[in-house]
This record gives sequence, structure tokens and C-alpha cells, in this order.
Amino acid sequence: MKGLQSYLAGFFAGPQLRALQEERRAAEGRFRDVTSLSADWIWETDAALRYTFMSDRVETVTGLPASHYIGRSRIEMYGSDSATADPFLRRHIEDLQARRPFSDLVQWLNRPRGLVCISVSGMPRYDESGAFIGYIGIGRDVTEEQQQRRRLEDMNHALAAARDQALRASKSKSTFLAHMSHELRTPMNAILGFAEVMKDQVVGPLEDRYRAYAGYIHDSASHLLSLINDVLDLSKIEAGAYELNESQIDLPAVAGRALRQIEGMARDGGIELDNGLPAILPPLFADQRAVFQILINLLSNAVKFTPAGGRVTLFAVVEAGGGIAFGVRDTGIGMGEADIAKALQRFGQIDNVLTRQHQGSGLGLPLVQELTLLHGGSVSIDSAPGQGTCVTVRFGADRMANAPVA
Repeated sequence: MKGLQSYLAGFFAGPQLRALQEERRAAEGRFRDVTSLSADWIWETDAALRYTFMSDRVETVTGLPASHYIGRSRIEMYGSDSATADPFLRRHIEDLQARRPFSDLVQWLNRPRGLVCISVSGMPRYDESGAFIGYIGIGRDVTEEQQQRRRLEDMNHALAAARDQALRASKSKSTFLAHMSHELRTPMNAILGFAEVMKDQVVGPLEDRYRAYAGYIHDSASHLLSLINDVLDLSKIEAGAYELNESQIDLPAVAGRALRQIEGMARDGGIELDNGLPAILPPLFADQRAVFQILINLLSNAVKFTPAGGRVTLFAVVEAGGGIAFGVRDTGIGMGEADIAKALQRFGQIDNVLTRQHQGSGLGLPLVQELTLLHGGSVSIDSAPGQGTCVTVRFGADRMANAPVA
């Protein structure tokens, strides 16, 4: 009876076993199909870390057939000396011996097809009792990917080196110009002084023609000195050599001096100047020369871009937060948004008929902005084509009279 039971059990178990084996083969097939989508080859090892399976596609990548790997471990293939000497291989062997999973292990290899770079990932496998039975994993050819990465790294290094060189050159230029301040300004001041003596006939009369020539020399030298001052001041700021000489200053008095200096230019252009500053304002804690330069640049820009018959107005107001806003408003040609951005760039000049009638360095507004930033302030521009321009400089409440003198 027992024999019959065993026979029947075996008879019915056979189909079940075959079904289970078929299901297992199908599952393995699905696994390998899915894995092949993200890998160039698949591999397996036994508990001794010797390869028991290597898909044929490994030969396409490395030039070595799958049979080359079967029955051999990675330690045997590299040699125990290399595995011990190479920190990369030593860490990998330690991971294998500790049964740790690993992912995207990248390594350059010298193979029959040449130098190739592979990426290998593996997972440890265990049987139902929990005993380690080997690794299963995938391999990918990442040669082109790594070469591209190296090219990008080399390009980034080259760009960084070029950038650093350009910065050093710019710094050297700025430092040179900052140190040349005295050498450039002194002869120009001498030319201006002697031209003024001749123009005003201080030491005796001159013929009208020579007196006119002296006036031309004076005007040209004044214009050239203005350009030199703009370039040198910006270079000093770039080089970190512009030092603020701060004190409590009378803004209306400084503004009045700036208006007087620009009167001749406005008169020649048929433009009306309007001093809209209150007679009394709280003292401002700032660098007087820098504030004067800000006002001169704003006024000269406004006069330059305002046609005959227009008006240029200087204004100032103490704001609700305790800071001060001052600037220049004109009835000139105005600017669009693109022109505003260009005007704030160094050497940026708006291309129109009116600007070509006047020479300039394109440094007026950029210098205003830099000098304002040195004081912790801000500059805003409100303008539209044909509707004039208003440039406002704002200094914070810490710049007003109650600010402690540093």
C-alpha cells in the first residue's frame, strides 16, 4: 500500500515539478530580458566568487569571450598582488568578501579591443536557509560616457583658467590705472590752468584769435579731464582702491556748486536749469567729492540728452523711512527698458542722433551707480521714449545727520 502511495505521489508530483521548473525558467528569462535593457551583459558567481555565468555580449564590449571568465574569480583574474596594491580593487574585494551590494563600480581596463571603461553592479544572493550562494549582476560599457566626461572636465578646467587669467589681467589694468591717477591728472590740470590764464588775459592782452584758441584748448582739456576722471574713478573702485572720505556735508550747498559748473553747458544748449532742492536739508553723512561727482554726472547727462527749450530739474526729499532721495529729472528724449540697461553698462552709449552730437565715455551712469553702492545706496531710473528721464539716488537713514561719524 505504501508503495502505491509513493508511486501516485511521484506521478502527480512530476507534472507539478515540471510546471515549477518551467515557471522558474520563464521568470529567469523575464529577468534577463529586463536586465538587458539597462545592461550590456549579465553575470553570476558562486559562493567562492567564481563566475558561473557570463552573457555572450561581454565579448562585444571587452573583446574577451564569455568562456574566458567562467570558473575564475576577479581576484584570480587581477592577481592577488594587484588586488592588494590597488586601493580601488582592495575596497572592491573587501565588499565582495563582506557580501555587500555594489553599484556602478567604474573601472578602466586594457582589453584586446583597446582601453575600455566598464561599470559593474552586483547583488549578493542567498538560498532559503540564508546561506550565501554567490552574486548576480550586470555590466555596462561606459567608455564613451567617461571620455565625454573627461572632455567636459578638461574644457571646464580650460575655461576656469582663462577666466582666472582674464580676472588677473583686469585686476592688473585697474590697479595700474588707479596708480596712474596723479600722473594723468597733474598735466591736464596744468594745461587747464595755463589755458585759463591765456583766455582771461591775466598777464597781458592777446589777439582775439589767440584768445579764442585758448578757449578751445581750455574746453577740450576740461572735457578730456572729465573723461580721465571717470575712467580713473571706476578703475579705483574695481581695484578696491577708492576710499570714502566721509563727513557731514551740506547737500544743498554741494548741489548749488554742481549747478554752477553745469550752467555754461546748459546755456549753450538752450536748456533751463531748475534747482528744486529745499533750502534746508538735514546734513548728509557721505563723501563730499563722490556726492558732487554723482550730481555732476546726472546733470551733465540730463543736459546732454535734452533738446533746446527743455528743462532739467534737481530735486531732493527726505523719505518716510528717514533716508534721503535726490536726483535729476529732465524733459529730454527718454529711454526704453533696453536703453536703460545699456546706459548702466560701462562704456554703453545709446545710439541715436542726439548722443552723436555730444562726446562721452559712457561711464556717467555706471560711475553714479558705483559711487552710490559704495555708500550703501541704490539708483533707480524712470524713463520712457519721448517722455524724459528721472534718475533717483537713495541713501539710507544711517546716512543722515544723526549717523555716528566713523
